[in-house]
Amino acid sequence: MRWFALALPLLAAEVRLGFDRYAVVPASSSIGFDGSSSLHDFTAKAGRFAGEARVDPSSLSALAGGTVWIETDSLDSGSKGRDEDMGELLESTHHPRITFALDGAEGWLDGWRGDLRLRGRLTVRGVEKERVAAARIEPLPEGFRAVGEVRFKMSEHGIKPPRVLLVKTADEVRVWFDLAFQRVSAQDLSAVVRSVETRERAEMGEGSEGGKRETTRLWSAGDRLLWERPGAWWVGSPDGVAAFLPGSAARVPPPATAEDAFRPVRERLGSGPGAASSRPAGTGGEALPDLERSLRFAPPEGEAQVEREGKVVRVLLGGEEWVLLEGLEGTERFAPLLAGFPGLPSAVRTALGSVEGIPERVALTTAGPEGRRRVRMRLGEPEQGTLPDWAVEPERWTKPSPKAR
Repeated sequence: MRWFALALPLLAAEVRLGFDRYAVVPASSSIGFDGSSSLHDFTAKAGRFAGEARVDPSSLSALAGGTVWIETDSLDSGSKGRDEDMGELLESTHHPRITFALDGAEGWLDGWRGDLRLRGRLTVRGVEKERVAAARIEPLPEGFRAVGEVRFKMSEHGIKPPRVLLVKTADEVRVWFDLAFQRVSAQDLSAVVRSVETRERAEMGEGSEGGKRETTRLWSAGDRLLWERPGAWWVGSPDGVAAFLPGSAARVPPPATAEDAFRPVRERLGSGPGAASSRPAGTGGEALPDLERSLRFAPPEGEAQVEREGKVVRVLLGGEEWVLLEGLEGTERFAPLLAGFPGLPSAVRTALGSVEGIPERVALTTAGPEGRRRVRMRLGEPEQGTLPDWAVEPERWTKPSPKAR
């Protein structure tokens, strides 16, 4: 167990979340695009838009992500006829928003002042393409201003530049923006943060593969939890568990259960729901033994049992131990967050909902057609920290910004 001593130095004297949220202030911002034709140039401004960025307050270039969008039917070029044509061209009824999803930033800032290249994905009429926007950053009280542009060709988004008689519209469009971002107001909550050291090992057939190790952070504030796992962050509350991508705030569906993973195998073998025959057309006989062998890793059916003894809880299914939690303290519901590991049997997930407390150590097993995976975790000593209240309120992840004006 020497690996438990290899903790990364995550915890500092004052522990805070790794980024703050900044929302676009529409009243102090503008966004639109410039186009040109063989007859004249024109500009269209968006009347309704909004957005948010997630950045490290100590370094704006450490961009976690975010999204800026405009309502397509709010574009105003000063010509009613041209605006109606734009609406048809952009199919605003089916694609009501043009969005730019921020993925990262490159550049150098001095006191939140400087030039950045913003990497992201621009979606126009439902077609997403990677783009880079150039932006000048200026500091504002409680925020910052981003002024810049991004250019693209309409044809790259499946739009044919319109032509009326002898007047031809240019393919290239320049999107410009002058956006004021203000820090999303939040109440700092007193929180407890722990490091979580995790090691996974795959067991395939007769052998096993070397596992991966990672160190993450678990926050607890009252009866709410936030687990900063790789990829998605998991939020636990009395209402249940939700997962979000920290950059875009997009909600993530629960990962597949063990039953989900084995369903295609059972169907190919003819033993699953909806299977038409015992040997589907196109499945060679030589492949069936491999499929049948993979079912050895499938979890048994039935209801999971929860055994409690002092500060130890075991979750059993078919006589097998699938989850072990040791050193449980408190009433927080950490166990339901383990649903973030794909391949847990659904009966085990359900049983975890009744377990209270934060453990010192965790052992769990997941299953898939390729084999079983053994996961071991050790939670570090609690440290005091501060956490913005929105971080543990799922409803505020998806509704972070003021309404588009």
